[in-house]
Amino acid sequence: MTAVVRRVTSVAVLVLALSTPALAQTAPPPAPVPTVAFGMTLPEYQGVGCLVSGATAAAGVFAYSDVITVAATGMLNPVLLIPVMATGFAVGCGVGATVSPAFLWIGKAFG
Repeated sequence: MTAVVRRVTSVAVLVLALSTPALAQTAPPPAPVPTVAFGMTLPEYQGVGCLVSGATAAAGVFAYSDVITVAATGMLNPVLLIPVMATGFAVGCGVGATVSPAFLWIGKAFG
């Protein structure tokens, strides 16, 4: 039995010794990302649109928070100011990130 194990081991070592190591491959350089406006890429431009429209929506919600809270709950509750403002920011952010490429296109097409 040990002769068989020795023979298998010696064949395995011989195969490993004669095999050539895999050549290291380098990754291709990344493709340049095109800029769309003001030196920003499209995701960065959408992020700015998200921040601007989210902040604008949150400011609008703050200005009308008492009306929105009464409409949602039936009574004035100042504790709900933060969740209502956060919801306004989230909705404004989603709209701004979605619509900002359209505004960019309109600005380039007609501006």
